Amino acid sequence: MRGNVPSLRSEAPAGLRSARRRRSWSPVALLVLPALAVLGAFVYWPLIRTLYLSTHGADLFGRPTGFIGLRYYVEYFTNAAERSTLVTTLWFTVLTVAFTLVPALVLTLLLGGSGRGGALARVVFSLPFAYSAGSASVLFAALFNPATGILGQLLGVLGVGPVSWLGQSGLALVSVAAATAWWQLGFAVLVLTAAIRAAPAQVVEAARLDGAGHLRCLFRIVLPPVRPTLVTAALWSALGAWNGYFWPLLITDKDSSRTIQVGLGELTNSDIGSPGQLLAGVTLVLLPTLVLILAGQRALLTGLARTGVN
Repeated sequence: MRGNVPSLRSEAPAGLRSARRRRSWSPVALLVLPALAVLGAFVYWPLIRTLYLSTHGADLFGRPTGFIGLRYYVEYFTNAAERSTLVTTLWFTVLTVAFTLVPALVLTLLLGGSGRGGALARVVFSLPFAYSAGSASVLFAALFNPATGILGQLLGVLGVGPVSWLGQSGLALVSVAAATAWWQLGFAVLVLTAAIRAAPAQVVEAARLDGAGHLRCLFRIVLPPVRPTLVTAALWSALGAWNGYFWPLLITDKDSSRTIQVGLGELTNSDIGSPGQLLAGVTLVLLPTLVLILAGQRALLTGLARTGVN
């Protein structure tokens, strides 16, 4: 009889633990299920449907017929104009991320002090984040004007002739990327400032007392904890550039500066492309976005948690 007592005692807590788990999961399920329903209806189901339709033929009424594989994707890449928009978008995304992160990190390190001057400067550099894309694009279109823009006037003072910032293919892409990075600079400065402030000041002071220089303190102490926040800012900048539509559309009408979003918009209103090519292009836009989010999800959540952004 004595040998059976421990087993009876061990079974009772196990049942209690399972009941407590069920009670603890109930409020979590009530909070998560509505979000999953919204995501499923407006994100996951359209994506699955787009993938399905992009690999199936359609009749005159748009109803799917049979599986055709990657024929629509081959047609999309065969179209030289659409292939060019994809390459342009890749370069545009890389340039925008570089033009955003490097100045934001430099400004954050220079303005890392807690004085009034540093706080005021951070507010000033964060103001572009409050601008709408439409109003800021009009501003930059006037700024890049070779005849009346400020940049043209400054170059005229230096004896340099007018430069067609938005007329030359390569220069137009760099100009649009720089304008987009200016608009994204505010968010990057805010999250990097919050992350760098969380760096252990005592450890930095101790390292400096031990003779460590500024660069060593920067790369060994300050930047390693900020790495998830850098990934967060890079992901946010890359997603904004990859999905950007208004900046390339409003600032320049150069065909070589068209991004894939602008190309899909023109393909929608064009009689040249087929609905299948449009579905293939939409899939090519959505998949890199999901890959970036899934690949950097851990760093994204860690970076947002360290900056206090909800």
